[in-house]
Amino acid sequence: MNGNKKVRVITVGNSPLIKGGITSVISQIMSHDWEQLNIDMKFIPTFNGGNALNKIATFLNSYVKLYGLCANHQVDVIHMHMSHAGSFTRKYFIHKLCQKYGIADIIHLHSSSFVNFYENASSYRKKKIRKLLTECKCVLALGREWERRVKKIAPNANVYVMNNTIAIPDKCVDESQETVSFLYLGVLVKRKGVIDLLKAINMLKETGALNSTKVIFNIGGTGECEADLKDYTVQHKLEQYVHYLGWVSGEEKRKQLENNMVLVLPSYNEGLPISILEAISYGMPVIATNVGSVAEAVHNGENGILYEAGDIQALYEAIKQLIESETKRIEYGKISRKLAEDRFDDKKYFERLNELYRQICQ
Repeated sequence: MNGNKKVRVITVGNSPLIKGGITSVISQIMSHDWEQLNIDMKFIPTFNGGNALNKIATFLNSYVKLYGLCANHQVDVIHMHMSHAGSFTRKYFIHKLCQKYGIADIIHLHSSSFVNFYENASSYRKKKIRKLLTECKCVLALGREWERRVKKIAPNANVYVMNNTIAIPDKCVDESQETVSFLYLGVLVKRKGVIDLLKAINMLKETGALNSTKVIFNIGGTGECEADLKDYTVQHKLEQYVHYLGWVSGEEKRKQLENNMVLVLPSYNEGLPISILEAISYGMPVIATNVGSVAEAVHNGENGILYEAGDIQALYEAIKQLIESETKRIEYGKISRKLAEDRFDDKKYFERLNELYRQICQ
């Protein structure tokens, strides 16, 4: 397709009301000035919260809209943000619609549980999963590790590595504060491993590691495990160290990223979390599990510390190390910022997306 010709793109995925990383990525894409690249970008939500009827109604409404646009040749590319389970089923229906009308479709794979979803699926559903990944014009993977995983499921899939990205802020973390503050950002669900963080904090308290320096752990998020986490905090008398912030977004998120010193993400599975990219863009060291494509943004011993998921002793030691060493926090933070500027600046991201849209329309 001619680089000067307008490309009509429909992005589909979670409603803005759904909290999480996929919504953040969609919001970032939709807030970009696509007109300057001669892209006509529109968004149609295919998933919303609520009961089953509300979810079905949302999808049917979006499907009817997409059907009309495809049938009337008013769209060139459908960019689908996909997780697993119901998200896969919805995107499969849209993919078949794209096939019927010759529309180029992209599967932007976000699910950290996609491999488990595939491995536990019936043989019939496995065939459909492979079919979708192989037949769509392109699968966007969040990193090299996820490219490998997709290729293992569907060897003939056209996989394009597209790391998540961030706008680089003007400010960096303020290291002059007396309190050493750690930050968690994300939903409070079991797979995020926040209970491991609380257990490590309890170990720090019991061994006296929190006595010599004022230390705070700020937990930003909401979710199904929130009540249990708060109960654990009270039962183990951690209230003076652990603060629950609720869901953090917008201006409040910016303040938290500026005013905390270290991000902690103890997840059991991930893609490439936006929270990590946001943290390194503010020059923040990161303590995280070595899962998914996290190692592409957190280089162990350079701008943070990676450990194996579930290893609470290793998490304890990593936190203790960064409590005690201001030098390491500053050194890691500088490398984080440079890595964000070199590899995850959103300017390059949008240029690559523009090129991809035009390429798959040819």
